[in-house]
Amino acid sequence: HRGRDRRARYREIPCRRGMTGLGRNTGVMPHGWFRIRLGCAAASSAVFAFAVIVIGSLTPGYSQWSDPVSRLASPGEPWALEARTAFAAYGLLVVAGAGTLRQYAGHQGHRLARCLALYAVACVVAGAAPKDQPGAAPTLVSQVHVAAAVLAGALLLGAMTLVAMCGQTRTARRAAIAMVLLTGLAAGIFRLTWGTQAYGLSERVLLGLGMGWISALATSAFIASTINAAVG
Repeated sequence: HRGRDRRARYREIPCRRGMTGLGRNTGVMPHGWFRIRLGCAAASSAVFAFAVIVIGSLTPGYSQWSDPVSRLASPGEPWALEARTAFAAYGLLVVAGAGTLRQYAGHQGHRLARCLALYAVACVVAGAAPKDQPGAAPTLVSQVHVAAAVLAGALLLGAMTLVAMCGQTRTARRAAIAMVLLTGLAAGIFRLTWGTQAYGLSERVLLGLGMGWISALATSAFIASTINAAVG
């Protein structure tokens, strides 16, 4: 009996992998699928930037400094369909990873995931509904684009505010506060540069701040998850 008891005492107890730190698996989804979703969110901003750079370089007369990103998908542009597809794909990547970032808002994680998911859906709508060419009479589709873009910006600010208030670490809270302030400043500059030669640049800065913040959160969680998987 003693030998049996000793063997039972030293019997290995299985444990879940990736349950600690910001990269933990919640246990609701398999660890591999969790990391795939994190990778989608992490890569989203790079996919968007790559598409804008490539399609912009292929569009005759298009300026990355002065022209808005939305013009690439406007009716009459040679690569409009490809641009709409790329913009919608960005939103789908964020939708895939939105739920994996709830850990950054602590007990308000479900609200953070909801904000990011709705933001991503608004991005898909804005990408699929092209804005009219500059100077053209606004159509219903173009108005849908503008409304979706404004809604996406508001939802992203809401997500940043949740992390700033409820983030699990001081670093995450401070970074979110800084992003809220920078995004507000960039939005003000964007309004002031409307119709100027710096309009395209200011829009890219505004978009890049929010998109880069989401990718940075996902990248950090992905790295932590990889380390936990290796250790566990």
